[in-house]
Amino acid sequence: MTAEKDRPEQSWAPFGPGEDEQPEFDPPQTPTPGPPPGAPPTPPPPTKQPARPAQAPAPPGQAPPPPAYAASPPPSPYGYAQAPAAQRTSGKAVAALVLGIAGWLVAPFILSVLGIVFGALARKEIAANPSLGGRGMANWGFWLSISGLAAWVVLIAVLVATSGSSSS
Repeated sequence: MTAEKDRPEQSWAPFGPGEDEQPEFDPPQTPTPGPPPGAPPTPPPPTKQPARPAQAPAPPGQAPPPPAYAASPPPSPYGYAQAPAAQRTSGKAVAALVLGIAGWLVAPFILSVLGIVFGALARKEIAANPSLGGRGMANWGFWLSISGLAAWVVLIAVLVATSGSSSS
């Protein structure tokens, strides 16, 4: 009985130690982000953009020079890279790819011909406007449409040839 009196009263809480008890171990402390101890402080990012020099006027009788490219944005602080600018995808390229795939499965003659047309238009549009993306989709749609149309033409020719020889 004396052993039970010396032992502290047990907690009946379902989880963890009671109010007066200490946990058996300390959870590991995660280091705070930032430079390691003793490193020089990180400089703040620049707040002022340098002024661009003005262009000289064109001499009389000549066209003015083209505008200069805009200055690149300052490097991002702390070494993180900036996300690249998103490139717009040509809608005609997407249509060519969808029609090229559907031409193999659904209605080969109608959809494959439309896929060829949209693929050619998208390739021309992307070549004229370099800010547009989707060249791969336009090429895949164009060639899927051509191959789908050719495959169906060959399949129909084989079916006609075999049905004509079996009836005679």
